[in-house]
Amino acid sequence: MIGGLGTEFPTRWRALCAYGLLAIVFVLTVALPIAAYWRGAPVDAETMGVGALFAGQAVLASFLALWFALRTRTSLRSFLKLPTGRWPQRIVEGIRVGILGWMLTLTAMIALGIVTRAGTLAPHPGFAQLMVWMARRPLTLRLGLIVTAMVVEEAFFRAFVQARVGIVLATLWFALGHMNYGSPTMGLGVLVIGVVLGRAYQRTEDIAICAIAHGTFDAIQLLVVLPLIAAHLPT
Repeated sequence: MIGGLGTEFPTRWRALCAYGLLAIVFVLTVALPIAAYWRGAPVDAETMGVGALFAGQAVLASFLALWFALRTRTSLRSFLKLPTGRWPQRIVEGIRVGILGWMLTLTAMIALGIVTRAGTLAPHPGFAQLMVWMARRPLTLRLGLIVTAMVVEEAFFRAFVQARVGIVLATLWFALGHMNYGSPTMGLGVLVIGVVLGRAYQRTEDIAICAIAHGTFDAIQLLVVLPLIAAHLPT
């Protein structure tokens, strides 16, 4: 059992509450996205509010806060696997990993498109419009989304999940949680960057490096790639 009832929680009722919350998070972040993908429902950017962009991170952040409150007392830094010192080197390493991850992800997505001859793995209707919609959001909103995702998702998927069940299950959870966007190619991309981030955590056990790498990857996508694509499409 994850973490061990006898070591991470002072009482049984706290452990039961914590694992109950974890089950709810699993349903919200894995079961529902899978169901949404298999239904094949169109992705509608016009009905998506700003709050929907941060809903997943809000769920994960709330869960981490509650788990931390229920568990045996320890430092927040220890809980989040956040070492101290050497920030310049860690920032450089995070940016390096993020750029490498983006290049590997792009290569994998291009290869998938070639192998499947593009059309056989088409995304659900509305996916392209959603990407353009996101690219045209205000810069402050996109920056907020990058910062929120890099901090919250790495704290959950690497410092919490991977530290307890390993890189394979954590990476699969990370990829499946993004299936609701309705794009198999994007799903492969998320899987690839998840492996890169997972390996970085295995190697360093430093969530800051993973978060910076995640933020670098998202910044390339949201601040460079998607706006370039959107600029060549009709408004």
